[in-house]
Amino acid sequence: YFDGTALRIAKLSGEVKKSVEGLSGGNHGSWTKDGKYLIVDTVRGSALHPGKILRIHSKTLKIDVIGSHNSNYKDGQNSHPHVNASPDGKYIIYNTNNMGA
Repeated sequence: YFDGTALRIAKLSGEVKKSVEGLSGGNHGSWTKDGKYLIVDTVRGSALHPGKILRIHSKTLKIDVIGSHNSNYKDGQNSHPHVNASPDGKYIIYNTNNMGA
């Protein structure tokens, strides 16, 4: 989960197991089917990788920047990326209200 300052990976009990500090997200994310990666979007004000779509390895927390989503989150929040991985893990699907994302 995102708590405003970091991404936290926790047990169902709430016990935090791992954290990525400085990562502020749009609170949208999905796991790949194999559970190996978490795909997330970050807000433009994030201290780490602002306005990006990221792939985070579940065991190492290594971050790969997939690209920019170009969603503005303004004007009544017209668009949120709501990133998802395709079932085969080959594609990332997301929303944007800007061209050329």
